[in-house]
Amino acid sequence: FPPLPRRGGIFREAAFFVTKYPGRGTYNRTNPPFELSALSAAAMANARRAAGELREADEIFAYARMIAERERVTDPGSLAELDDLRAISAEKTPDLYLCARHNLSWYLAAADEFEEALAVYRADAPRFRRHGEPLNRLRRRWLQARIAVGLGRHRQAERAFHEVQATFLERGMGFYAALVAMDLAELYLHAGRTAKVRELAEQMVPIFAAQDVHREALAALRLFVEAARVDAAHLDLVADLRRYLRDAQADREHRFR
Repeated sequence: FPPLPRRGGIFREAAFFVTKYPGRGTYNRTNPPFELSALSAAAMANARRAAGELREADEIFAYARMIAERERVTDPGSLAELDDLRAISAEKTPDLYLCARHNLSWYLAAADEFEEALAVYRADAPRFRRHGEPLNRLRRRWLQARIAVGLGRHRQAERAFHEVQATFLERGMGFYAALVAMDLAELYLHAGRTAKVRELAEQMVPIFAAQDVHREALAALRLFVEAARVDAAHLDLVADLRRYLRDAQADREHRFR
């Protein structure tokens, strides 16, 4: 038998496979519930993390987040369990605890529970000042911007999005910079600021030089730039691109639409 954490991962991966592929003719939006798929993915990620496979764990956690946001999982209990918060100790594993708490706040914001997301965000501020790594603090700033949008604090959100995007680009993290660009585009489109969408499109050129953005993703981003230049960008396009970019990070052959 493999080591215990790896065995846990195998069983959780089997459970996730069952929730995702329940059999021919039985699959629909409620059978099985997407909460179960997200929870299984998060449990699988925790098992990978326990086995020391941190990169794989981060990727699977990102997939669980994608399920929760895309399928609008809103049950607070399910959202909290996605990171199994009860199994993580703030004293013994502060980095893991902060990661889980950050994800909880992110899930709440994705479910439009912005006041609750802000409460979690503020409650964790002292711990983040003591233990937060630079990249985690950057992601926290991104989360702050997303919460600000939901609370109607659009100028604050805009400043934070630009700051986060610039820092991601400095780090060569083009995919994340592109995702922040989608957040900005959504903010501008909701406000009817088409001139700012055009300006944003021109500012996205440095993303094309980022080494982590592969050919298919670049082609998708160019579609947005071309649409923005003629005021043809719209909210559905932004939402589709955001979903695509999250999936395309792990699949270099994945094509947009």
